[in-house]
Amino acid sequence: MNSRPPIPDVRLIEDIPETDDELLERLAELSYFEYEQVRSAQAKILGIRVSALDVYVSEKRQIVNPEVESNSIIETLEPWDKPVDSSWIVTEIKKQINAYCILPEEYLAPIVAWVIGTYCFNAFRIFPKLCIYSPQKRCGKSTLMEVLDALSFSALMASNVSPAVIFRIIESYQPTLLLDEADTWLVGQHANDEMRGIINSGHTKKTAVVLRCDGDKNEPKAFSTWSPMAIGMIGKPQPTIEDRSIMISMKRKLKGEFVSKLPVDYSDTCLILRRAILRWANDHIDTIKCKRLRKDT
Repeated sequence: MNSRPPIPDVRLIEDIPETDDELLERLAELSYFEYEQVRSAQAKILGIRVSALDVYVSEKRQIVNPEVESNSIIETLEPWDKPVDSSWIVTEIKKQINAYCILPEEYLAPIVAWVIGTYCFNAFRIFPKLCIYSPQKRCGKSTLMEVLDALSFSALMASNVSPAVIFRIIESYQPTLLLDEADTWLVGQHANDEMRGIINSGHTKKTAVVLRCDGDKNEPKAFSTWSPMAIGMIGKPQPTIEDRSIMISMKRKLKGEFVSKLPVDYSDTCLILRRAILRWANDHIDTIKCKRLRKDT
């Protein structure tokens, strides 16, 4: 008599809860725009501050996708290992600006606030542009842009950029964009209406999105345009950009006014200061959000 074949021992596989490490790995694989949409909810699930989650996800990105994080166009910055006093940060930023630029005293406070804001701009609903303009050449505009490049978070400076590149760069890296020589592609006969629309869209966090067809299948996709941005140019921009910007007017230095020359490795000399600002921002970003909410209500 033939015996029956053995019956397979089949058991239902229960859903296994996602570990914290698996959650961080999943978040690290999201685009910066997708991550921004879920970061607050995921931080609540983990029971940690949003700023702490940002640090963990950034570290995980370096493991999951090292070829992206090692891209030389964007700096991977580690926060300073100890708490930092805000008054020291403000004093040091002012010291750097005054060493290389001639500016009226009333410009220092908004520039310092803008620089620090690049490290925690996701705490705000609106983040203004910084527009550095001059009536003529050799007024120190580009020098100030270089100083900002050394002081700001994830700074990326360019003298020319296309609309397609700008929203892809923001979507992928969310840098602080420093766009110099903007008069050659933003005003007059060189005006680029698409570029102006992209720049304008990044003023408010909720509306900082452009829709484009992308990829081989030309499928519609949403791209983020939410990123700190400084614009350097001769002459003023269009009224819409001016209305969304902190306007910094430059002029040639007078006889008797002296500034130091920027060293070739200036950005490297400011590394400790950048790390200190990042530490301060990580420690206080939740407080900044709370103060903003209390003011709005």
